[in-house]
Amino acid sequence: CSVCVLDGVDVVYVCRAAVSRIVSANVTIGSRLPAYCTAMGRAMLSRLTDDEIRERLEQSSLDKLTPLTVTSKRKLMELVSAVRREGYSLLDQELDLGLRALAVPLAIPSAMVVAAVGLSVQSHRVSAAALKAHLPVLLQGASQIRDGVVESQRNKALRSIPA
Repeated sequence: CSVCVLDGVDVVYVCRAAVSRIVSANVTIGSRLPAYCTAMGRAMLSRLTDDEIRERLEQSSLDKLTPLTVTSKRKLMELVSAVRREGYSLLDQELDLGLRALAVPLAIPSAMVVAAVGLSVQSHRVSAAALKAHLPVLLQGASQIRDGVVESQRNKALRSIPA
């Protein structure tokens, strides 16, 4: 499970809790991945305007990292629009063969940072349907993170009021 922020055309990992397995993704805090082919990237892109999304896609290299990677700007716009409607992003082996991921945007009011929270699994261990079954827990976690940020912002604003 990870939290990422959007930085230009990349997602940047700011929080990560990984399971201990012999084979696992070597993603650490500060790791950068392209937004167009990651579940968290598409979740964050869905929070932008269509013009902002197009601009970021224009700046992206849109490399075909696996045979399943979507690189068509038109198709990517359709996929991000679907994420915006459905509230989540599910990617299957577009970033790396054997990697499946689910993510939701962190909708933080008045935040300058666009963020997302997501889960990634080995595709041979967890089906897309089984991963999607975790969506309610992921949405609840995103809501708790949002509420914590809002409370922190409120407390900071209260502390800045002169006594």
